[in-house]
Amino acid sequence: MTFPVPGNMSVQRQVRIINWIKIAQGILTISVFILGIARLATLTGRRSRSDSWIIGVSAKSLVVLLYEVLTERVPKFRRWGSLKAYSILNCIEFVFWMAATIITGMGLSRRCSGTSCVLGVIIILVTITLIVLAIPTAYIALSFFFHVRKHGSHPDPHHHDNEPFHLRTGSGSTSEVKGVERV
Repeated sequence: MTFPVPGNMSVQRQVRIINWIKIAQGILTISVFILGIARLATLTGRRSRSDSWIIGVSAKSLVVLLYEVLTERVPKFRRWGSLKAYSILNCIEFVFWMAATIITGMGLSRRCSGTSCVLGVIIILVTITLIVLAIPTAYIALSFFFHVRKHGSHPDPHHHDNEPFHLRTGSGSTSEVKGVERV
């Protein structure tokens, strides 16, 4: 199964788009985390799970973004990188941000007053933006994963998985392997 590339977009352009989206996701996720803490601090009375759940979702998203960036960019962490993991995590990001938006909205419908209400509305708007950004990220990650499954190499010719490397065989000699996907 392969995903068609919208408008015959080049792989390098897709990678560039993913990089900009990840930067935007990082900035927006940090802002949601800060806004969630500020909202929790301004609430009066009893706090519910819907009030603090946004902090957990944003912390999870920061860990996922950190994993993806480190395993793609830092050679020391590349061995833990996997297109399959990227695909799964990016699809899960969409689901979690959707749930965060719904749960925050449900919390606002029960109790909305003052500054915490304004912060809640801002959080909902930012999470809707994160949902919109999660769609192309998941789509491109899935298309890369299915491309590797079908063709055996990463679609980006400059990707580190396409560089030849040597595997030590049991006899003590080495053999050259190109484009191996760690699944």
